[in-house]
Amino acid sequence: MRYIFAFLLILAGPMAQAQCCPYVRPVQMLPANPTAADNIRLVFQAATGNAGRRVSTSFVRVGNKLTFTGCYFSGMLTMPLAYTDTVRVGLLPPGTYTIVFVARQSSDPQQCIEEQRNSISSTMQVSGTAPESGPPQADAGTLYPVPATGRQLLFQPATNSRITGFQLLDAAGHLCAAQDAAAPPPDNQPLPLNLPALPAGSYILRVTYAEQAPATYRLALE
Repeated sequence: MRYIFAFLLILAGPMAQAQCCPYVRPVQMLPANPTAADNIRLVFQAATGNAGRRVSTSFVRVGNKLTFTGCYFSGMLTMPLAYTDTVRVGLLPPGTYTIVFVARQSSDPQQCIEEQRNSISSTMQVSGTAPESGPPQADAGTLYPVPATGRQLLFQPATNSRITGFQLLDAAGHLCAAQDAAAPPPDNQPLPLNLPALPAGSYILRVTYAEQAPATYRLALE
């Protein structure tokens, strides 16, 4: 009986070590200084005191808060095991974001039954890339109605100006829609612009010409 008790004491050491944390490292952002034009990735790293396994992971974005939750089982072997998860966040509007990394330790290797947890948080700044959008050039044309309440706009080009296309961008500079206008409108009639279903907000319309520099217009969608 004494030998059995001694054997259980030996096993208790690694199991006690497995109860710690898991250990977490600071979140890595790729690229390190992202802009609104970057496809952002976040790298989360955790480790258990004993060799175990990753049980489950989840990633949730609510507003400007990004939360990654990992659940890990710590095994019996006294060999630390590290886990790395890369989450592709994609494009984000300019602003400050809070990143929360929650590492949960599970008592079960198959499903996440939390025994304890460790968490860290950090912030990420996404800078803007919106193009310069000053006043339209003289004789560039007229856009109406502004603000837009429907899904169609009219653009009245200036006399003798040949438009080649339109680009609609959001406030971060992302392309939302594009429309070619290779053929000039008959008798200088307004050109209809069909808008996709977009959230209300501020946008930029860029008009490109064959013989002159592009013109930009601020546009509010309601």
